[in-house]
Amino acid sequence: MTARHSDFKIRLDGMMINNHYMAGSEKYIVGFIDTGTTFTYVNSGLYQIIEQHFKWFCSVDEENHCKGRMDFNRRGYLCFSYDV
Repeated sequence: MTARHSDFKIRLDGMMINNHYMAGSEKYIVGFIDTGTTFTYVNSGLYQIIEQHFKWFCSVDEENHCKGRMDFNRRGYLCFSYDV
C-alpha cells in the first residue's frame, strides 16, 4: 500500500505559541506532521515570525519567561540551553 502525498498534511489558519497568536503566520496554510524527528523545519519567513515571538515573549517577563538561553546566532537554527 502506498501513501498519498497529502496524507500527513494539515490545513493551518495560523500558529500560536503560549496561547498567543503569531501575527503573519496566517499566510502559511499547510503544515506537515512529522513524528520521527526532534527538529522542526520551517521556511525562513515562518522562522522569522517564530524568532520575533520568542524575543517578545521573553521580554514580557524576563524573570519568569525563558529561563534558558536562546541562541539565534546560527542562521536558521534556534538553540536552547539551560543551566540546572
